[in-house]
Amino acid sequence: MARDDLHFRLRIPEDLKRQIEQQAERNARSMTAEIVQRLEESFREPLILPTALRERIKMYAERNDRTANEEILRLLNREFPVQWPASERLEYLADLLGIIKTGASDEHINNFTAAVEETLDGIASGRVTGLEEDARKRLLALWKDYKEREDWEAYEAAKSAVDDLDLEEVESLERNGTTEKFAERPIKNPYGDDDDGIPF
Repeated sequence: MARDDLHFRLRIPEDLKRQIEQQAERNARSMTAEIVQRLEESFREPLILPTALRERIKMYAERNDRTANEEILRLLNREFPVQWPASERLEYLADLLGIIKTGASDEHINNFTAAVEETLDGIASGRVTGLEEDARKRLLALWKDYKEREDWEAYEAAKSAVDDLDLEEVESLERNGTTEKFAERPIKNPYGDDDDGIPF
């Protein structure tokens, strides 16, 4: 704590003191830091979900062996990814290149290729930060030319098959082009495997 922070004596029940001590030890901080952290958290505005929405999330999550909180965090982390400073991302790519030089294997080359594509996609989306606008535009033009030379459909299909989608999300993506989730699991094909349309 800073020297000019307010100091005062605090009386707390013995059981509560013991709980704070245990939690502080788990979090590797002092009791004072633990108390301050918990007080600060108590003044933060909590996320309040409408009951019906929480129930839909809960049903979907339980069907996929996750808690409602785990599902909410999973989706929020995917939709609000951490941004990458350009300098850190270039350093990461340099490290991967160093690994390849010490002994190139298919796995190392694939990792490097994937990281380069991920970085360039990050530049396009704004996830990579700290680039001059002119540099960003030049890189984007080169990346666009490269992707146009590739089979666009194959690229999009590979990009869609991302690891963080669960089975139901993949099925939904194939069915209607979105990853929307339903409390009641949709019927895969209500008209049978051999029928792609509505029977007349």
